[in-house]
Amino acid sequence: MIPNSTTDYPDVSRNTASYLWKWHGAEVIFLCLMLVLAILGNILVIYIYHFRWRRSNFSLFIEVLAALDLTNASITIPLFLVITLNDQNQRFTVVCQTSSFVAMTTVMASAVVLVVIAFDRNRNICNPLKKKISVDSARKFCLLGLSVGIAVAIPSIFVNGRRELMFEDNGVRVNITQCYFREEMDWTALFWFFMTILSVVFIAVMITLAFLYISIYRALKIHTARRPSTTICEKKNKMFRSHKTSAKIFFAVTVAFFCSYFPYFIAVIVFLFDGQMNVLSPGVKAVADIAKLSPLMSNAVNPLIYSVSSKRFRKEVFDVFRCAGFKQTPSERGRTVVQGTASSTADADS
Repeated sequence: MIPNSTTDYPDVSRNTASYLWKWHGAEVIFLCLMLVLAILGNILVIYIYHFRWRRSNFSLFIEVLAALDLTNASITIPLFLVITLNDQNQRFTVVCQTSSFVAMTTVMASAVVLVVIAFDRNRNICNPLKKKISVDSARKFCLLGLSVGIAVAIPSIFVNGRRELMFEDNGVRVNITQCYFREEMDWTALFWFFMTILSVVFIAVMITLAFLYISIYRALKIHTARRPSTTICEKKNKMFRSHKTSAKIFFAVTVAFFCSYFPYFIAVIVFLFDGQMNVLSPGVKAVADIAKLSPLMSNAVNPLIYSVSSKRFRKEVFDVFRCAGFKQTPSERGRTVVQGTASSTADADS
């Protein structure tokens, strides 16, 4: 319960540096950090995999994920910063709804693309003799994922908007405007429809990905146990190592994607079922704000995963920062066109 000595001051000045630091400092720092890391990292990923990597499903999938992350970071984060630094902006609702729609679209599209990637890796490893998914087909599947993302995100335009929340600081209750579920939409049919769709999509995606990657793990384990040591099978083993490397990279991307959403889901659940959640101190509010914005971490972490997982990617990054981007690098001169069944993933070799 709130102490009797608590006083309401809903009109506390919002333009002072002390107010912004106390109530929005964590948000601003987190958003700025994610903005820099996501934009620089994903631009670098797109440049390297598009201009310095041989075209394949592997490079296409990485480019698509990077493009979605870059779109989300370059549009959503600046809009969040605008309404965070000035929550009295006359266009607050429009900005909030736009940023929510873009964020939800890219999230759902990324989830579908991750399923397509897992299916492609599973097919290459578990059924290597079957016909591979062509680059054109992979591109169409990615466009389908974007369409699904747009369709699922449409309700977010109506569900999200301006919401006034009350927070407490040393007995003083401060009214703060946030971009969240609109109060008039609480527990409505549209709200539950939107939440149900999100839950169904995420659960279906998680179950599908778990099944596919467990199947991949079993196939890799069997191959490792039976792998011949003769030089005759060297080419086949090299191809399989390539598939294994790409599968590990995309598995790490998938794990990072879902891990970044767990804090967000916890914050949403607590907010929905704990009516006193908004009576928080500035410190606790900062933690809640980071949890609410945690999905943005997935936009910045993928370039780091590629750097850790791929020796060649690290070398290409090094070459770029040596200002060698406009001339052929040693790695490009040594590049060979891989034929046969390894063609779609040969570039994943570390």
